[in-house]
Amino acid sequence: MDPHGCHPAGDSCTHYNSSCGAQIVEATWIGGWNAANWFVYLNITVSSPTSYPQAVGHFTFSDDKGHHYRWLQDPEFTNCECGGSCQYQKNPYSKTWWLYDPYLAPLKAAWFDVWISVYWSCENNGDKAIECLSEDLHYRGQNNNNVYPPGSSSQ
Repeated sequence: MDPHGCHPAGDSCTHYNSSCGAQIVEATWIGGWNAANWFVYLNITVSSPTSYPQAVGHFTFSDDKGHHYRWLQDPEFTNCECGGSCQYQKNPYSKTWWLYDPYLAPLKAAWFDVWISVYWSCENNGDKAIECLSEDLHYRGQNNNNVYPPGSSSQ
């Protein structure tokens, strides 16, 4: 959440006729070395139906082996500032999220689930809560990459 109190406030798209349709387009696990450290990332791509995604929130993953992690509790703007310019937005929107403990990542061939809320068509009405259409999404996929360090017992 923005330290100044400005934040996206979701209004479920189900309240508006034909407004839903946001999607998780892709969720892919990536592992690799960065200097002397092994890092694991989840690259996620989301889209919204009528404009670009302006915020994401409530972002969690789990897998069938009991691993789980929550990146975001509260929503945060993607590239916009409290109702300001969003000139660099794209639909779909992609971001790579670092997993703080690489051993929480799903094993190769393991099934995993992602939950994320997407916010779009945000309107600044002068309040700290910027009103947006929102949709809670779920994605189930299989990890096709070995994201553990070479030689580790978790491979």
